[in-house]
Amino acid sequence: MDGVVFILIFFVQDNWTENYRVWERKPFSDNDGSDQSALKITKSVAGDYVDKNNDYTFTLRFTNAAPNTVKVSDGTKEYDYGTDYTFTLKDGAEKTFTVVPAGTTYTLSEADFTNKKTTEYAVVSNGKTVSSTAAPSGTLVGEKANTVTVTNTMKDVTITGVMTSIAPFLALIAAAAAVAIVYLSVRRKLHRG
Repeated sequence: MDGVVFILIFFVQDNWTENYRVWERKPFSDNDGSDQSALKITKSVAGDYVDKNNDYTFTLRFTNAAPNTVKVSDGTKEYDYGTDYTFTLKDGAEKTFTVVPAGTTYTLSEADFTNKKTTEYAVVSNGKTVSSTAAPSGTLVGEKANTVTVTNTMKDVTITGVMTSIAPFLALIAAAAAVAIVYLSVRRKLHRG
């Protein structure tokens, strides 16, 4: 009898753990009954001569899925619908909005900067992958995975060497030396003669 009870308790415990894991992956319900999901934005830069420590500026706007009263949150701050929010990310960094009511839409844009060749947005909306060169606009946050990876490929910088950066100064020094030589030779001829 004890063995059967032990197996039953183990089964219940294992079942509870499995249910907990499944529950953790699904959106959860708040007291008002609204489904909530998450949105993760990741920054990536590619190219041989990129500065991985640069801050890249993003603007994000959420639009409410009416009649939802739950605000978007990143765990430390709540965000109002219809307001532009600016944040920065370095290469490899990410920002996660942990509470985003399912059905909310968002628009994301990145501030332009020099030396950028192309920008690709790998967008996953409600578990479906979309990849394009256009920034997400009016993109739905669904109950499944919602991510954006922004990858900038930088223009290659041609290595020109030291000579081209100091060539004008070397030309000025050479010209001054030539003038000095001509002056000294004319002066020497005048003193002899």
